[in-house]
Amino acid sequence: MVLTPGGRNPMEAARPLAERLAAHFQVILWDRANVGRSDVEFSGSRDLDLWSDQLAGLIRRLGVAPTYLCGPSAGSRVSYTTARRYPELVRGMYLWLVSGGPVGEQLREQYYGQFARIALEQGMAAVAADPYWSARIEANPANRGRLLSQDPGEFAIVMRRWAQAIRVEDPVFGASADDLRAIGVPTAILTAAAGDGGHPREASVQAAGLIPDCELIEDESFQAEWPDLQRQALANYEQAPTLAGLITAWLRSSPRG
Repeated sequence: MVLTPGGRNPMEAARPLAERLAAHFQVILWDRANVGRSDVEFSGSRDLDLWSDQLAGLIRRLGVAPTYLCGPSAGSRVSYTTARRYPELVRGMYLWLVSGGPVGEQLREQYYGQFARIALEQGMAAVAADPYWSARIEANPANRGRLLSQDPGEFAIVMRRWAQAIRVEDPVFGASADDLRAIGVPTAILTAAAGDGGHPREASVQAAGLIPDCELIEDESFQAEWPDLQRQALANYEQAPTLAGLITAWLRSSPRG
């Protein structure tokens, strides 16, 4: 399986879960572009398309197709985008904490809008000095040159285009109802606890109703574990103690597992 971390978390955040899953499966962890130690890159109509292209290339290069895709939040977005665009590479998906709803307005600003403004008003040196991008440079020093070589106007155009891909009117971020209906692989979606504004239960329910052959899973233990993890400075999407068992049970219980 390929495990894609949630949020903008580096792959190291998901390593404990990957190590538990590795008792039963071959697990691949990765840092997508602009996250963790990977190169920064600003191509593609959406960052989701850039990431799914990268994931498809990784799966092909490693020769592991078809494989399961697993991930929470932003990791789930990468997973279902890849399953829709590259169905021949995907065997199934286990997703948790799928995101949607009004929080999209905040994410558009946090992930993209603020950087478009910084680039236009202060230039790319100011973008590189921002804590998020400076962390990308610290993890991968060659990223400094990549960032500084960007034209501020073109960079701002990309940021604003990527921001528009987070549509609060979609059932889940990055996928329309028709996109979800087109997914053709067995899928499980594990819901968050009630009251999670970033990962509302309604988004999981709606997505599970649209994706053919999708099972909605509501586990009380996971729902009890998640709120405390969410309040930590680095949202620990992969740290819930029950996750490894839930993922393993779903894969093993199905004929395709």
